[in-house]
Amino acid sequence: MPIDYKHIISFFLVLGVVLQSYAQEIVTIPEDRDSLEVFVQMRKRTGKKDWTYFLAIKELSKKVMFENRRKTVEYLEEAGKLAKAYKDTVEMGNINHLLGITYRHFGYIYMAAEYFQQSYLLTEGIGRREYAGWDLLSIGNLYFDLNKLYPWYNSHE
Repeated sequence: MPIDYKHIISFFLVLGVVLQSYAQEIVTIPEDRDSLEVFVQMRKRTGKKDWTYFLAIKELSKKVMFENRRKTVEYLEEAGKLAKAYKDTVEMGNINHLLGITYRHFGYIYMAAEYFQQSYLLTEGIGRREYAGWDLLSIGNLYFDLNKLYPWYNSHE
């Protein structure tokens, strides 16, 4: 029985077209800060706010976290909206935790406590105790920050 090469070749041509269309949907997120900013701005302009955009703004927020509080909060709040739209409770908790870290770094202890508490409630509510543990640890660190700032706060005289 002779092999019909025309059918085999046409099968692989069709397979190649299908795989190429899937490959075009895969987008790699740039690693350096400047390229990330350009990527995020392009996505904002085009209105394509998909999961790749979410990951990019979350990564960008980590790159500017200790330099620019306002930009970090802007990026994280945008990521929080997307996580909420995707109904991803783990990411919502993660975003709140990152906001808590940001506010703590810039000295806004009470705001940090609020975000750590929100993160704790979200992660404990879905049973992710490992994340909830990090939130409790962060809340404990805030207590020590308060004692450094206000030594009289915990004095028992």
